This record gives sequence, structure tokens and C-alpha cells, in this order.
Amino acid sequence: MVPAQAGVFRASATWRAAHDSLALMESLVVAEGCPADQAPLVASMIVAQARGLQLDLLATAERDRVDRSFALFVDLIGRLRLTWRPEEQA
Repeated sequence: MVPAQAGVFRASATWRAAHDSLALMESLVVAEGCPADQAPLVASMIVAQARGLQLDLLATAERDRVDRSFALFVDLIGRLRLTWRPEEQA
């Protein structure tokens, strides 16, 4: 039997890892010119897409489809980036 504290540690470590990856992505998109008010949403979208495609690949082993989906997503983010204006940065 696993002590109750072990579950709390795992949950805490998982929470920290999730939020650390979001914070890192947020700082990266802001550095690329994303407006500060949109950065948390854009970061969440990017991280969620990466996590989802990783899970999809593990579940289906359909690498070509997953790779093409990721390439399309990168293109879409590139197009979104074109809408970011330097004067909108915080």
C-alpha cells in the first residue's frame, strides 16, 4: 500500500511540471511578440496541442498523420504570429 502522502507529492509534482511548462511557453511567446494579454492563452494552446499529439501518437502509432497535424499547427501559429504588433507588447 502506498502512503497517502505519496499521492499528494505526485499531484504536486505533476501540477508543478504542468505549470512550469506553461510559464516557459508563455515567456517564449511573449519574446516572439505575443501581446501579454494573449500570452497565457496562446501558451496553453501550444502546450495542449503538443501534449495531445503526443498522446495521439502513443495511442495510435500513426506518426505520419500526427507529424502532418503538428506541421499544420506550426503553420497556424506562424500565421497568428504575423498578427502580433510590437506596440501591443507589454
